[in-house]
Amino acid sequence: MSVTTNNTAEQRIYADPLKVARWTEANSNIPVIGLNAFSSEDGFMLSVGVSASALGYKAFVKASNLIMDDHPINSLERVDISDQYVVAINQTAMEQRGLKIPNMLQVFARATEHFYE
Repeated sequence: MSVTTNNTAEQRIYADPLKVARWTEANSNIPVIGLNAFSSEDGFMLSVGVSASALGYKAFVKASNLIMDDHPINSLERVDISDQYVVAINQTAMEQRGLKIPNMLQVFARATEHFYE
């Protein structure tokens, strides 16, 4: 699919994530682990990524502290990596590889709505 960007005639070509995931799963000899939950939604068998809500909460706390404690701007600190992660599973891709995942991870993926059949 190509998309024309605003105010230019420049064309950008994007790969369809579903097609990329299907092709990769079909042609890779090793299991693929994605970096965020959307990877499993696209078709990769397993994904582990930082929790966006946990990371957003950390950013909120740091910003609130700046406002409430009247810190100087040069005291800004970067937001740390999240302490919470999301596990996503694509059952079809797992079954095609003949792999099983521990039940606890499957339950977690289902509970967080990141289990794709």
